[in-house]
Amino acid sequence: MWVWAACLGVGPPTVWRTVDPSPDELTLAVIGDWGQDRAGLDGTAAALKVARRDLGVDLLLLTGDNAYPRGLTGDAAVTRHALRFQRLVGDDPPATWAVAGNHDWGRGFDAAAFGRQRDWAWGAGRYHLPSQDWVLDLPLARIVGLETTRRFWDGADDSFIDAALAGADTRWRVVLAHHTFMSNGTHGTAGAYEGWRGVPWMSGTGLAALRDTSLCGCADIVLSGHDHHREWLDACGTWFAVSGAGADPHGPPGRGIPSLHSSGGHGLVHLTLTASTIEVRFVDPTGVSWQWAAPRRPRVCGGGPVASETRQGGG
Repeated sequence: MWVWAACLGVGPPTVWRTVDPSPDELTLAVIGDWGQDRAGLDGTAAALKVARRDLGVDLLLLTGDNAYPRGLTGDAAVTRHALRFQRLVGDDPPATWAVAGNHDWGRGFDAAAFGRQRDWAWGAGRYHLPSQDWVLDLPLARIVGLETTRRFWDGADDSFIDAALAGADTRWRVVLAHHTFMSNGTHGTAGAYEGWRGVPWMSGTGLAALRDTSLCGCADIVLSGHDHHREWLDACGTWFAVSGAGADPHGPPGRGIPSLHSSGGHGLVHLTLTASTIEVRFVDPTGVSWQWAAPRRPRVCGGGPVASETRQGGG
């Protein structure tokens, strides 16, 4: 399969190859916020082994914060990162694609830190982080990697995501991002981050607008990390997953957002997609702890704004 990537519209798209999965079924393992040396990383590594053995993993998707606390700041940080990734995936990693999280950008928006991670991942042949934004086309799904840190701080031209999700073909549209668009976790839902609403950038108002205008109903599934738990939610015609329990998990405090399931333990979220169905499993170190299935539903762009919490104050 081919993938094209664009750095927020700067420069021509870059083309990459990846392994062809089955045209009849696609299995995805989603892990986030794994890039620190915590005991939870070993638990998530055990969960990945279980998923690969019992369910199959065509593609491992990393939702960002791959390198705490300030990204890859130099050679020593790159060495630690390489060891940490091997600790997560072992000696035979699955095909892996990633987006960057806020910690991956260092202090503020450090392009050098991002560049070191991108170049190491590609040069070492470990995972793909080809650009800030990218699109991976597979037989059953179009997977869109979306950079959310810059969009959180100062917004961005949403023509990239609109174009990436457009089209009348029947493939699943899956968005991989770092910041949560819907969540009951510590950070919470875009538009009411940390329990605050209506505060410029701090509340995540730019990401809320992107969700309401470009993701709701247009994306089948949105995968994110940022909050250090796992959760599966259904809102505005789109399914939202939080999978940020890679290394330092903790239970969500609860913010009043309707949720199908949540877990505070380490592990991953596993998806099985066919042309007409979706199955979701929460995989823990000892096996599957929760599973859910549903038929495919039509994409109807413009699902409208979602309800978010109304509580003011710190979260």
